[in-house]
Amino acid sequence: MTEELIHPKDFYRKLNTAIRAAGGVTAFARAHGVSPRKVYDAQDGARYHEEVARALGLAVTVRYPVIADPKTLVAGKVVYEKLNSFIRASKSQRAAAEELGVSVSHLSNIVNARRGLAPVLAHLGFMAPLTRFAPLARPVKDA
Repeated sequence: MTEELIHPKDFYRKLNTAIRAAGGVTAFARAHGVSPRKVYDAQDGARYHEEVARALGLAVTVRYPVIADPKTLVAGKVVYEKLNSFIRASKSQRAAAEELGVSVSHLSNIVNARRGLAPVLAHLGFMAPLTRFAPLARPVKDA
């Protein structure tokens, strides 16, 4: 499955073009029902807002580069699958936590998505997450 991901620099290019075409940030925000503050935040690179990305036909997504091949980006689901496989191979969550260098409760919170993956990424072979943008699926109209 090949996925078309858009780099943030292309997102900014697309956003700035759309803002210019709309006649400014306020006009763009009004046309898309988005707060102007969120548009300014996205334009300044302070924060990616789903609503702004959606106005451009995009969705904000997070991908994890593989240490062995940094150009290969994987979804969080793949990281969780590898983490769960590691825990099963360690025979217990306690043994896995010791090897990963985190407490058992912290590992439990990571597994249950109550904490981020950062403490275990390197051990599992992944780098820090990157933000990318994916085109939204176009609804198919009935003929």
